[in-house]
Amino acid sequence: MVHDALSGLAKMKDLNLQPSILTYNSLLYNMRHTDIMWDVCDDIKASEIPCTGYINSILVDGLCRRSLLQEAVSFLRFSDGKKTRPSDASFNSLMSKFCKVGYLDVPISFFCMMFKYGILLDSYSYNILIHGLCVVGCMEETLEFADDMERHDLEPDVVTYNILAKGLHLLGIMNGV
Repeated sequence: MVHDALSGLAKMKDLNLQPSILTYNSLLYNMRHTDIMWDVCDDIKASEIPCTGYINSILVDGLCRRSLLQEAVSFLRFSDGKKTRPSDASFNSLMSKFCKVGYLDVPISFFCMMFKYGILLDSYSYNILIHGLCVVGCMEETLEFADDMERHDLEPDVVTYNILAKGLHLLGIMNGV
């Protein structure tokens, strides 16, 4: 399937058809788990199609999925201040992966950076941290983030409540459920 997509792209070029940014985004998204994503990225740059923040988000997500966290952070730092600013999707990918490997200080720092960049936080961003904190048993801090969510006019959703209930249950704190 990968080679079919790449040969389709090559065929478009042979016919002097310029692939759209949507074509490249789709291809890049499906190649994000391989090193081929960098070839597609180079192809996008060479085509002189205006890039979107979505491309950087796909690249950061691809690096995170392959557990290349240092590279993902470096890429985000390098792309910061270029044509697009970091997106919530990039930060969410990083926060999620760092939580999964147990480094909670890093995702909390990224969470704060999102405020710095003026990125509107959503329940998905909060839920990543709430889940990460629950998994390691930091219920007090977890509940503080849930309260912070409400202070920022975000209503906890069913996912938030499920995470909280599971975290309290795992710690044997049934009166909080």
